[in-house]
Amino acid sequence: MTPMRGLKSVVAFLTIIPIGKDSEGVREAASNMYLFPIFGAALGFFIGHLGKILRGLIPTGLTSTILTISILYLVTGLHHFDGLLDFGDGVMAHGSPDEKISIMRDKSTGAGGFGLGLLNTLLLASCMWSIPAVELPPLMAVSEASAKLVMILVVVIGKPAQDGLGAIFISTLTGRRGKITLITSLLFTIGVSTLTIGIRGLVGVFSALTIGILIEYISNINFRCVTGDVLGAVNELSRTFSLLTMVTLNWI
Repeated sequence: MTPMRGLKSVVAFLTIIPIGKDSEGVREAASNMYLFPIFGAALGFFIGHLGKILRGLIPTGLTSTILTISILYLVTGLHHFDGLLDFGDGVMAHGSPDEKISIMRDKSTGAGGFGLGLLNTLLLASCMWSIPAVELPPLMAVSEASAKLVMILVVVIGKPAQDGLGAIFISTLTGRRGKITLITSLLFTIGVSTLTIGIRGLVGVFSALTIGILIEYISNINFRCVTGDVLGAVNELSRTFSLLTMVTLNWI
């Protein structure tokens, strides 16, 4: 597979950009997960720059922030956000791991998913609103790259379900291949984050990794595996907490 085809599969998987998808698209994206943080950094910079432009066009900071988040959700097709909602439902449900997975895969959204999705979005909005316009592009780039790095971490350390999206990713990145992907992605994300905003970027990366480990632990307790919905939740929550950490360092 050529690098361009690999990048195409990653972009097709992570966004709704119409560049074509085929039956092997998910497995190709899994095989090229090392590109996730690279694309994440580019996506974050793009969204942050749009947010900066909107700040200049719209006098109300909250309105421009909500529009920026809406564009982010639109570009990514709400795929990961949907996983966050399902994850919240599964964790809050009572029953065995199999019953929790069944609830998580149900198309309806319960109170657990709605509450988790609302809290995460409100926290994300408050963080972005408090960031100076000039810092939006680099901070969004770091948080988005960190979120994609954490997805790789959870895939490498997580236990696969019997089927589904998570199983495809975990089965693809096993053994030496998974370790190499994780290490190279970690080095890239740390390097870009540190060069972009210094120590704040480094702290943002490791706070996201901490959230990822916590979610994997919670998933193991509740589901005994990592599913595609768990990966979506990891992306959304680690992005938010990466931003929260970096914003907090601004206040100190």
